[in-house]
Amino acid sequence: MDWQKWDLSEPGKVSRIEFNVTGDSDNGYGFSQPAYFAWDDLAVRFE
Repeated sequence: MDWQKWDLSEPGKVSRIEFNVTGDSDNGYGFSQPAYFAWDDLAVRFE
């Protein structure tokens, strides 16, 4: 499947953008997952 890019430079009124990243990798200093991730199954709610 090809990646689809979205232009989010002007999303309008946004009340919240939330990312919940979880993992079980701990290097002794805390959570050690990469500082980047892919986003799938995006849900947008318009109010």
